[in-house]
Amino acid sequence: MSVERLIADMDSELHDLCQPLTVLSCHLELAHWKGDADSLRLAVRDSIVECRRIVQAVARMRAHLAAMLEMHPPNPREEN
Repeated sequence: MSVERLIADMDSELHDLCQPLTVLSCHLELAHWKGDADSLRLAVRDSIVECRRIVQAVARMRAHLAAMLEMHPPNPREEN
């Protein structure tokens, strides 16, 4: 796989990470505004699902980054 393809995949994964974060924020904010116990319980339940999506997106990003580093390992002389 080319570096360009891996970068494009990483960009897609970043987008996939933003979606559940936005949903998570909206669920919690709406429940906060409503303020009742049922709304809060529903927000927590839905937020757990979104957190799982976030974890999956981060795992995919880590896999893409590992593949990129494997293809192009860092040059220790360039780090300073």
